[in-house]
Amino acid sequence: MHRYIWSAVAVLALAAASPASATFPGENGALAFSGVDLASQTVQVYRMAPGGGLPTQLTAPSGDVFNECPSWSADGGLIYFDSLDRSTINPAHIYRINATGGSRTLADSPNAPTHLCPTVNQTGTLIAAIEYADDGSEGIVRMNADGSGPQIVAAAAANQDNYAPHFAPTGSRILLNQVTWNGNTVERSDLLIVNPAGKAKNITRKSSDQYTSPSWSPDASTVLAVRGAAQDEIVRMSPGGSNVRMLVKVPGATLSSPTFSPDGSKIAYTQCVGDCGDPNLQGTGSIWVMGGDGSGVMQILAQATAGVQPDGSLDWGVSAP
Repeated sequence: MHRYIWSAVAVLALAAASPASATFPGENGALAFSGVDLASQTVQVYRMAPGGGLPTQLTAPSGDVFNECPSWSADGGLIYFDSLDRSTINPAHIYRINATGGSRTLADSPNAPTHLCPTVNQTGTLIAAIEYADDGSEGIVRMNADGSGPQIVAAAAANQDNYAPHFAPTGSRILLNQVTWNGNTVERSDLLIVNPAGKAKNITRKSSDQYTSPSWSPDASTVLAVRGAAQDEIVRMSPGGSNVRMLVKVPGATLSSPTFSPDGSKIAYTQCVGDCGDPNLQGTGSIWVMGGDGSGVMQILAQATAGVQPDGSLDWGVSAP
């Protein structure tokens, strides 16, 4: 159910579907994010040091091609993302590049329907992504790393959309956001965990709050998410949905992609005032880092000085050997 489009990604009316956030333990490496290249007015993939500084653009502008939703591999050597040529009616597909932007490779079947916001498992053998099929159906697809053997593991009902799949640090569990609609109104926005057999558990079913943009901690003991219709709070909770604790609240801004550092000590997230994912709309985006308990909030990227508008998609990779 394509209710809204943000860049190339189907999203809620109130926030973007985030990519897979860093879930793999290790030494803290670079951040990867996508954002509006202010020169070409397209969305591209960038990397930057976790302490801040000017980002490096990893994908080059080409016509009206948008490269979005980056996700690191477990070893910090590869970045997966979706790519869509908006000048055509061709579907978006999943690609990968190395950590410096080279060796761009299709990681999808060339005949696949639209695939968005990939996440890769710890062995690099499986990819999960949002799928919009040719028949109009939608769900989370799991497939081999070359795009073969696709299988829908979390189908969305006619009045639902599934977003933001995230493989757990180990095994094949997938964390995702499921939105249930009542007409054009969000009735519920929940977090689900799907086991390898495809059985889903709704971990926020007892709450009346809306939850989006989920991710795992590196040891899988904690889930991060954005909470509320205004999407201005970041919370952490147990994988069962209990012990919910607010870490930060920014009234007037939309928060997205909270992601732990690989060593579990810090959390990075994006912040937007306005609309940061569409070059034709006005927005001001930034990237922030705080302690795992919400302390020491610090801005590490400002749109005005970076020359790029972070669009809400962020991932924190391990330091490659």
